[in-house]
Amino acid sequence: MSPRSVVITHEGQPLLQSRLKGSIGPGGRLETIDDRRHPLDVRLLLFAVALFSAVTLTFHPFIRDRWRAKADALRAHSGDLLRDSKHGLRLLCDGQPCFQKTIIHVPEDRPGFPSFWNYANKGSISVSYDERAILLNNSRSLFLGGSLHPVRATPDTWASVLDEAVRNGLNMVTIYVFWSAHQPFQDSPFDWSLPGNIAKCNPEDGDAPAACTWNLATAIREAANRGFFVHARIGPYVCAEFSYGGIPEWVPLNQPNMSMRRPNQEWMDAMEGFMKETIGYFTREQLWAHQGGPIILGQVENELSGDMELDMDRVIMVEGSNGTHRQATMQDYADWSGEVAVKYAPKVLWTMCNGLTAPNAINTCNGNGDCSQNWLEANGQNGRIQVDQPALWTEDEGGFQIWGEEPSHPTSYFWGKTARDVAYDGLKWFARGGSHLNYYMWWGGYNRGRAAAGGVTNKYASDVMLCPSGERREPKFGHLQAFHQILTDLAPYLLEARSALFDNRPVWIMGPNGKWEKGQQQEMFVYSGHPKEGVEYGSQKEVVFVENNAEGSVVAQLHLPAHGKQTIKMEGYSAVVLVNGMLMFDSASVNPRMKAFRRDTIESPAELLDWKSYLEPASVDSTDSRARKSNAPIEQTELMVSSHVSSDYAWYQTTFKTPSFFGAVQDASISIGAQSASAISVYINETHIGTQADPHHEEGNITFTFDLGDLSSTTYTLSILSENFGYGNEIGHWGADTKAKTKGITGSVVITGTCKTKLCTFSLIDGRDWYSIAGLHGEHEGWPSTFTEQKPQEDISETPGVWSRALFDTPSFDASSQSLFLDITTGRGHFWLNGHDLGRYWNITKGQTIEYTQRYYYLPTDYLYSNGHLNELTLFNSLGGDDSSTQLVLSGLVADESASLEDLVDYPNAASSP
Repeated sequence: MSPRSVVITHEGQPLLQSRLKGSIGPGGRLETIDDRRHPLDVRLLLFAVALFSAVTLTFHPFIRDRWRAKADALRAHSGDLLRDSKHGLRLLCDGQPCFQKTIIHVPEDRPGFPSFWNYANKGSISVSYDERAILLNNSRSLFLGGSLHPVRATPDTWASVLDEAVRNGLNMVTIYVFWSAHQPFQDSPFDWSLPGNIAKCNPEDGDAPAACTWNLATAIREAANRGFFVHARIGPYVCAEFSYGGIPEWVPLNQPNMSMRRPNQEWMDAMEGFMKETIGYFTREQLWAHQGGPIILGQVENELSGDMELDMDRVIMVEGSNGTHRQATMQDYADWSGEVAVKYAPKVLWTMCNGLTAPNAINTCNGNGDCSQNWLEANGQNGRIQVDQPALWTEDEGGFQIWGEEPSHPTSYFWGKTARDVAYDGLKWFARGGSHLNYYMWWGGYNRGRAAAGGVTNKYASDVMLCPSGERREPKFGHLQAFHQILTDLAPYLLEARSALFDNRPVWIMGPNGKWEKGQQQEMFVYSGHPKEGVEYGSQKEVVFVENNAEGSVVAQLHLPAHGKQTIKMEGYSAVVLVNGMLMFDSASVNPRMKAFRRDTIESPAELLDWKSYLEPASVDSTDSRARKSNAPIEQTELMVSSHVSSDYAWYQTTFKTPSFFGAVQDASISIGAQSASAISVYINETHIGTQADPHHEEGNITFTFDLGDLSSTTYTLSILSENFGYGNEIGHWGADTKAKTKGITGSVVITGTCKTKLCTFSLIDGRDWYSIAGLHGEHEGWPSTFTEQKPQEDISETPGVWSRALFDTPSFDASSQSLFLDITTGRGHFWLNGHDLGRYWNITKGQTIEYTQRYYYLPTDYLYSNGHLNELTLFNSLGGDDSSTQLVLSGLVADESASLEDLVDYPNAASSP
């Protein structure tokens, strides 16, 4: 065997290089060398090199100084080696193998469908591609992925969801990196911790903070420990129905020249800084595949498609082909995005989804049935798919939910899909040569705190394979599990055959006259042959995908190349897979066992005790140090950022009296300019006048108008509470602006009425003093600690702006089969469990129905006390109502052969709540 180069590296940079048989991969520590074949101890090698260096470099000061720092770094890490009689010397992290196999993990024995455990702790993983698939160490691989967002999880739910993803048959986890979650304020350093990272820490019980650490790298390692590869979608714009699309609110604030997601220098500088920081974090944590980690794909930008007009006055200039300069285009911006990604991570395989794509990135698809047909037939949006790039589907969309809307008539996007529809689209994709499919979402979780985009509910993507609580949504989970099983079984055959994309074959159907005729909306795709040489996986197989793309059912006759004629019945909009002439999977046929469940519900498993309620002061004290004085209301985003406060709420206050020449004003009303996805509450002299809200998943100006009755010539105090339901998640496409988003009072404040029989109008933004406060009074004081010193007020249940608090003991339940919920049927606001902000709630109903958009709110086990401490539940209700009607509910699915769940969108008994 000819000698090969051995490289010892530190943080990806070569320290020493020799010529030996065997290999040492990159990644910051010595990774793998088989000491059974090469008994040379690496420590002896290091000692020998060090001795040689000490003698020879003494006489060469220049070289000595250059190598001294590297030698120090090597000594600092040379102890991180493990001798293992089976594996030789292996990569260590903090004295242990970097990845630890969990009991539940993706199997390693499925050719063409790899587990990370086929590669873990064995050194660098080569990631490349050809026109058919992603290649790992030059082997074509099929991937079934699921989008899971650690920022919408807690440690317990993350672990449980990953286990379920293994059981469902996935081998990849796709994550977004949410910039706003890790750097909410400009002057704060990046914090890679995740929600609930200290939930289990209790100093009274002697818990050490290190035992409670949960961050993005930890979440990725937990996925790797279960055998998942990872696709890290960095953005920084991620959309994701996340407030501001994941961009921190401060980024475009007070930067009028910035145009986000455009070839604009201010934006490009901000984006590059984030990319550098994030890529550097993953590199330091040794998570990239070339370092031996699980991240095999990275994504830069997100959905550069739709209405992408340029703000031409701020576009950078680029050099043209003839040496002159021209204004940059959106394609130039896409190209630059790819260059930035490669600049900081040159060994990573990059993707760009659903739109313009850089030449050094793979174009991928987001969508529904259009991905599985139109997008593929056009060879993607860059013309290279299945020409020299593989077909990757990054978002097989699962929908999302909006406050106050009905599943059958959503104003934005769609609510969900049935299991049959998901399987149908998936089969069409693989029939046409797809080799990677990722469900967006596979599990949505919850929008804690202020995470939800404008109008989006607390629960996220509730109609996908797992309910937001982590419970299986049957029959979808089981039906897709069967779909995944057949794909993994067939992976080596599909991957080694040429794509059948443009080789669709006719299907004959029984016509109305009882005669066979060529189907116009039916087609067949055939894959046949042996798996790749060296793969021991049975004999030759003929794999046939058949589609009925018509609404009605048909009787179809197939002319199979190797197995003759076959006759099958197919439901409308369905697809099937046949292997060697045998029907193996039908998208329209859901196994009755997947439906045989009933929901068990236990109301009030523990009582909510010691209810107390307190009023939020409906005023602003001008002497309060938090009050900002100005001659107009301060826009809410600027108010929050400049005050270093994160809240949905802002108080505004001014005084007014009717102009003397008007005198008294009859039938007065006040109109306040604001933004969509928000609410305004008006108080006169601390008396509530009214509240109006816009729940829609939209952006734009809106005016709220309130009746004031008759106004005399006295002085009035006007207090306004602004409530933000989240910023829009669209930026720079589909009609959304590229500039800073606004909330609060953003337009005029005008009083209109009748003065001496004539219409009269006067503005309250005319240079008079306004006072603005970021957040609720209760939030500033630890909600509602300042009020607990006061006597609880009685009979305020119908008064808006109420804080309520209750205590409860954690009930006994099996978290593997049951979930604990809070049942809220009154008001709107935020709620907290033991100090953790669990997000927004609202008793709004679906359209004109009496069914709540969301009634049940999951209580994570991480946040519940199990040591005898009483849990504290806190609610702020901006509408008022009797919060004492709130109760705890235990709920779970139980197998029952006499029951039958329906495969319907928004089917109530299938969801993780009653």
